[in-house]
Amino acid sequence: MAVAYAKAPEVKWPGALDQVTSVIKALMANGYQSRSLGLLGDSSGGALAAAAALKLQDTGAAVPGAIVLLSPWADISEAGDTYQTLKNADVRFTYSRVLKPSADAYVDAVNQKSPYVSPVYGKYSQDHPQPLSRAAPKRYF
Repeated sequence: MAVAYAKAPEVKWPGALDQVTSVIKALMANGYQSRSLGLLGDSSGGALAAAAALKLQDTGAAVPGAIVLLSPWADISEAGDTYQTLKNADVRFTYSRVLKPSADAYVDAVNQKSPYVSPVYGKYSQDHPQPLSRAAPKRYF
């Protein structure tokens, strides 16, 4: 099943997060076992999948058994180590010109380091499924 969640700028955070976690909870309420469910996302959708799993964990709900993240935008702030290391690798690709407009459309600046926006800042339990993450050799964010 694919969730057709609302996207920025029409809906700001936590709109999409609430929609995805609601779908997972509804599936479990209708008899699906968490271990038989999975979350998969690419880029900002990868961050959303990771954030949804973290939100489920932190609210005491069961977490899907599989999490697949394809080049997740796991830190939408400009502070990430990988971004800082690679920011000069391509002068056409700057945070202020390319990424910041998308980040600002999704969430207010004060919440950009929330673990439910930038899941790299989350605290994961030992029971949390280990995500499978794939990315290109140079991953800026």
